[in-house]
Amino acid sequence: EYKNVKISSALKFYDKRLKQVPRQLDNFVEFCVILQRTIEVTPQIKAELDFVDRMMMLFDKFDISGPTTNQTTMFNSFESAKKQAQLLREQSLEEFIGKLKGAVQETERRIDHFYEKATTVPGSMKDADIDSKLPSAKKLCVKVEQMAPDIAKIVKYQEVIGVELNNFSAFKDVLAAAKFAVRLYTAVSQWQNISKQMTSTPFQRIQIDDFKKELETLKEVVSDLQTTAKTNYPILNELVTKVNEIYPFLDELELLSKGKMQVRHWNTLFEECQQQNAYSTNTTIEELLSFGILKMRDKIESITATSHGESELEVKFQQISNHWNKVQIPLVDQQVKTDDTVLLGSTDKLIEQIFDTLATL
Repeated sequence: EYKNVKISSALKFYDKRLKQVPRQLDNFVEFCVILQRTIEVTPQIKAELDFVDRMMMLFDKFDISGPTTNQTTMFNSFESAKKQAQLLREQSLEEFIGKLKGAVQETERRIDHFYEKATTVPGSMKDADIDSKLPSAKKLCVKVEQMAPDIAKIVKYQEVIGVELNNFSAFKDVLAAAKFAVRLYTAVSQWQNISKQMTSTPFQRIQIDDFKKELETLKEVVSDLQTTAKTNYPILNELVTKVNEIYPFLDELELLSKGKMQVRHWNTLFEECQQQNAYSTNTTIEELLSFGILKMRDKIESITATSHGESELEVKFQQISNHWNKVQIPLVDQQVKTDDTVLLGSTDKLIEQIFDTLATL
């Protein structure tokens, strides 16, 4: 009885689906899938029906009551529907292959269009409006990624129908190009922020650790972009050049930033680099680079070593000065003070402090 119920359910389901005439491409593909499934499952259905028939014969032989439903008529209807479905598939195949070709061509057109947009980049950073280019590139990347399900569906349609029109290997290229454009414009944007600091912000106000981290990160990105670029991008070459102009001098910038430099030290450095009277508190990284200061590593190391040492001495001297600002002269208690004279108390401790301080100095 259980087998009868399941077989009846299956035959009704397949019989109904096979008699539905597909009108659209996706319906035809689903129709083909159902048809193929019925072809594959028919031997098992036959085996189950045979089992039921033999069991019913056995029941009759021993006068045991069993299921009375005969599935032969239903199975014959199923077989007839299957043959009609196979005929319908053959008759409709060319029509739906034509529709599939149309879908393939439209997808190819979109891929070509997106690839052209992704690979069309400005020739230089001066011509690149990053404020508009970067958002546009991100939107394009989203549009390309959204094509993936449709492409997978069309590839599956080709497999089901049994034709090879396009496996859309170019989709990987356009997706890579779209992601590359986003990374490229992001890198240019990051460089513009760094460049603004270099040209507009006085060096004394630069947070050198943040600046160094930003530039090192950008250097890694730019190097990877160079490696993965599928074609020659002049804007990328320009970006690489710009980054490489300042990147080798990060250590020198860090020495100068953390060197406790006073104006006198800066003036000494500029004078030794043949740039007399060129330093000001508003001097930028760009000016340090253009003056050739950053190339003088030996002089930078020497002067920053001096400035560090002098800074430590100044701190220690200030500690001594602060101490002596609080020292009071010892006086005799309970004395009559006048405008002309006071009586000193014991000066031994005071003298001891004086000699200690002299020794320290």
